[in-house]
Parts: sequence; C-alpha cells; structure tokens
Amino acid sequence: MVPPTPGRPSKAQLGANQREIKKDVDRLFSLAQDLKEQAGKTDTVMVLSVAFVQKTEEIEKLAKKIRDLARD
Repeated sequence: MVPPTPGRPSKAQLGANQREIKKDVDRLFSLAQDLKEQAGKTDTVMVLSVAFVQKTEEIEKLAKKIRDLARD
C-alpha cells in the first residue's frame, strides 16, 4: 500500500469528511427550517430576538465548517 502524499487526504479521511458533511448539511437544513419558522412568527422589522440572532450565527458557523471540510 502506498502512503498518501503529503498535503493530500487519504481515502479514509475523504470518506470521513463526506459522512461529516452529510451530517452537518442535515443539521444546517434543520436549523434553516427552524429559522424560517421563527422569522414567520416574529416581527423582524421591529425587533430581532436574541435566539434569532444566535440561530443565524450557528448556521453561519456550520456553513463555514462544511465549506472547510469540502475543501480538504
């Protein structure tokens, strides 16, 4: 078996990344749906709730994690 070249992920690592990406995309989809429901119930023109802002930050962090895994 030939060791992977430096800087290139192994097949095992790529498979692990793919599984983690799928899990994270499912979570991202769920968070986006929750955020959509929350936005429909809240008058965002007047006030953004702390929970609303926190959920958007969580979505942003998860999206960045997915992007980074996809780049590996």
